[in-house]
Formats: sequence, structure tokens, C-alpha cells
Amino acid sequence: MAKFVSSTPAGVFVGLYPRRVLLLLASALQFLAVVSVFAAISLGEAHLGHLITAVVPEGLGYSLYTATELPLPRRIVPEGQRRAALSREQSRKAAAQLAAPPLGGLLFSWFPTAPFLTAVVFLGLTGTALTLRVPPRARPA
Repeated sequence: MAKFVSSTPAGVFVGLYPRRVLLLLASALQFLAVVSVFAAISLGEAHLGHLITAVVPEGLGYSLYTATELPLPRRIVPEGQRRAALSREQSRKAAAQLAAPPLGGLLFSWFPTAPFLTAVVFLGLTGTALTLRVPPRARPA
């Protein structure tokens, strides 16, 4: 629900603020949400209210990150390679969405905090956003 509700405001923020700042904010929100759940499970203090509360910043971060990164290939990838680049990106996202739930369940049965080690991914996204160099967009006349 948080992803759905925040998708339109995220699109507005993309037009108002620098992309690097938004990518950093989005990955930081997701990182903090996952780390809080990881810590709660590790300490044996995970409650339904905490999990529901952690879903909100994760959903906000997801919407903000998606809205921010969606137009970037048009400015980074050369014109002749865009179709292939976007196809590869979409297929990777679809494969991850299909594989994540069963893999997360398997990891959870193996070690309850293992699925929440995805926080490392969000930390990597934060580092990537820091090094991102995007050509400036043309100002409208």
C-alpha cells in the first residue's frame, strides 16, 4: 500500500530535487527499514506493529527509487542501445521479483535473520548513488 500511495508524490519529487539526493534518500529509507526489522528479529522483539511500521519507509523508498531511476537510461545509454538496455533491466527486475519470495522463505527457514541481510544491497545502492555521474538535462526554453 505504501508503494501505491507514494508513487505519485515520488514522481513530483523527481522533478523538483536532484536525482543523486533522491537516490540516496530512497536507499537510506530502505536500508533503515530492513536494518530495524533485522535488529528486532535478532533481539527477539519483532512484533506485528513494528513490521507494519517498517513497511512504510521501505515502500516510500521503493517508490522514490523507482521514479528516480526510471528516466535515467534515456540520459545515460546511447540512443541505439536503449531498447536492449531497458529490456535487460526489466527482465532482471522481473526475475528478482519471481525468485525473491521463495528464496526469502528458504533463507528464513535456514536462519531467521538471513533474508534481512538484503540491507547490504541497499548500502551498495547508496554507494552507487554517490558515484553516479549523469549528464545534466537540458533546461526548457
